[in-house]
Amino acid sequence: IAGETIEIKIGKGDASETFHVHKTLVCTASKFFANATKPGWQNNETGKPKPIDLSDEEPAIFKVFVQWLYGRTIAISLLQLGVSIGLARAYVLGEMLIAEAFQDDVLKAMIART
Repeated sequence: IAGETIEIKIGKGDASETFHVHKTLVCTASKFFANATKPGWQNNETGKPKPIDLSDEEPAIFKVFVQWLYGRTIAISLLQLGVSIGLARAYVLGEMLIAEAFQDDVLKAMIART
């Protein structure tokens, strides 16, 4: 995938991770990112976009979202806290990101597990 990437900081302290995702891809999937990357919201003094700070989110759960962005599958193997809890947290992340297609796929994964 070609194009501009955006920097997203997830987690706090030593547990934080930085992700670089393709802007077009993530903005198409998430209304949150579409709004957060609008001109004027992200520009700082240098004219470069600031990283998007999602320090209250869990890197392991965000990895599930990123994997889904690029592969359109829910990577259950990335869920470290147990599949049921991890899927529930992924669904809540999708709600915060306003990513309905992601939430739909998380629900499908939940149903498949039961």
